[in-house]
Amino acid sequence: MDMELLTNPNGTNHPHLDVEENFNPNLASDPFKWIPQGLFYDLKDTRNDFLFDPTMVNDQVSDYSNQQMFNAFSSSITTLGLYKTNLLLQNGNNQSTQVTSLFSQYGY
Repeated sequence: MDMELLTNPNGTNHPHLDVEENFNPNLASDPFKWIPQGLFYDLKDTRNDFLFDPTMVNDQVSDYSNQQMFNAFSSSITTLGLYKTNLLLQNGNNQSTQVTSLFSQYGY
């Protein structure tokens, strides 16, 4: 495993959040690069770490449930763009602008 995945890039007191928030979809050594590690957390949490650290994702989405996120998966979902579209469609385009921005910040 690449040491870049294990380091605390921002030097904050929350290295696990730093790693999730600083997800890089182009990091070839990340075995989980096909899915942003912090995306699901950011869809459901009510905290915007950007307010405390402007180097982090500006997460303005909240209150998606695990069930809603799980239900958006199907065998036809082959990209995160398709997943985002299905997630929004199944949930009445709830927070569409914010969800689109969040996916964009993660590189999708």
